[in-house]
Amino acid sequence: PGVLEGSNVSSSQTMVDMIANARRFEMQMKVISSVDENEQRANQLLSMS
Repeated sequence: PGVLEGSNVSSSQTMVDMIANARRFEMQMKVISSVDENEQRANQLLSMS
């Protein structure tokens, strides 16, 4: 009680972590897009048979 606690968060480390998370998200979205394209191509091939 009566004691102020300083921040335990490093703002530069937080920024680095946010950038890393944004890059991971971007890569995951590319994977999802690629899977969707492959699924569409597979469906086209199956419908031709």
